[in-house]
Amino acid sequence: MAVFFTLALMFLSVTASISQTTCTASAGTLNQTEICILNDQTILRATSKGDTVVPQGFRVRYVLTSGTDLVIRQVSERPVFILPDSATGLYTLHTLVFNPSTLDLSTVQIGVTTGFAVNALLVQGGGSICASLDVTGVKVRFGTCEDICQAKAGRLFPANRDCLSNGTATLTANRLTSSVIPSGYTRLYVLTRTDSLIIEQVNASPTFNVTRTGKFRIHTLVYNPATLNLGIVQFGVTTGFNVNALLIQGGGSICAALDVDGAVFQVNTCAQTQVCEAKAGKLQIAQVACLRSGRAVLQARVVENPTVPQGFRIAYVLTSGSNLLIEKINSSSPIFEVNRTGRFTIHTLVYDPTTLHITGIRRGTTGADIVKLFIQGGGRLCGALDVTGAPFDVQNCGSHLTGSIKTFPNPATSIVNVQFEELENVKRITVELLDATGNLVNTWHFDGQTQQTALDIAALNTGTYNLRILYDDQFSETIRVVKASY
Repeated sequence: MAVFFTLALMFLSVTASISQTTCTASAGTLNQTEICILNDQTILRATSKGDTVVPQGFRVRYVLTSGTDLVIRQVSERPVFILPDSATGLYTLHTLVFNPSTLDLSTVQIGVTTGFAVNALLVQGGGSICASLDVTGVKVRFGTCEDICQAKAGRLFPANRDCLSNGTATLTANRLTSSVIPSGYTRLYVLTRTDSLIIEQVNASPTFNVTRTGKFRIHTLVYNPATLNLGIVQFGVTTGFNVNALLIQGGGSICAALDVDGAVFQVNTCAQTQVCEAKAGKLQIAQVACLRSGRAVLQARVVENPTVPQGFRIAYVLTSGSNLLIEKINSSSPIFEVNRTGRFTIHTLVYDPTTLHITGIRRGTTGADIVKLFIQGGGRLCGALDVTGAPFDVQNCGSHLTGSIKTFPNPATSIVNVQFEELENVKRITVELLDATGNLVNTWHFDGQTQQTALDIAALNTGTYNLRILYDDQFSETIRVVKASY
């Protein structure tokens, strides 16, 4: 009873009871929470879906709560919150629409008052105050990633733009970033329809046939069959959002990963499909670069010429990180200078300057944002971006003894042995196997002090492959190996 009166003192008295029918305030809903790291701070961020109703004189605030009892931790004018380093557990972001003349938020006791206590005082919760709180909100479970869930879906992008011919269109996606598949887990691909992500099909490969027009997406799902039973999926009824809500990344309890954004396809009948001849071609690394005196020059070379329609132009784009954040654009050559270590990629961009003004690209734009504008990514503009590009892992010069890694036998028929450099303070060695076109075929992870290992390549087709060696995710070198026939 004492707690009730303490909470009641938070609010000004209401002179008249407001019925539910006369309270038009609506908190609406938020989009999925994003988690990012900025200057070693963990930031939770969400966006409104645009369905908030704010009557005259009312205001909007965003509330961060923790735990299942929704203990209020922060109140903000924007849906952006910084978590303390020690924060772990379940957090929820809510929208609150209120009238400051009837609801005084300055008296909220941070760490004591709960979202349920506030809701009980509102018309929607059985009280008398006209206000609206999105009690469900959007949830995120925060903690050490290894402690929560190691599964990662990675990201896809459309490999083709097929149209409906003779009643069928074939949709294929390629991998943009790698999946992480823990032991006992498996990977499947999911086809959904419309922005509601209605599940239509699942497949072992990212290729699907569709028999209708409309918007489709191909998603990656990494899951453990022992904890996620896909038999619950009703095709044409269950949505990707339903599945995501069961997973830790969506606020549930199951360790699995779904690429919710997926690779987007807009399927029309062939007669209605806009013809776009622009093609970005392909680039390769011209030479490996490292940071010397705070400077590294990255240079790529063209291995497949772009197709540039009349009136179109070519530009080269430098992006950073796995999310392909755009850093620089060079209209003359695929050469860029960087001043820090990390993953960088050079891409070819073919565009129409009358429809895409590259000088107006804002800070924070990603390669995926550009692709979405093109027919290539489900948009309306004719243009092309080589999403795979030429990737560089820039490290400090002299960090590793380049050239000391050895492979034998080479050519090999079934087993190729890799002898690593002997380095101190390395925690993990990653070996990536890429085919001749640069596609990732396999990945192996080893303890940082591993001196030699044997890689099984018996199942590969004969041909030339590249082994890319990374120490603690920093590039060391690429070694060419040949898979010979028996």
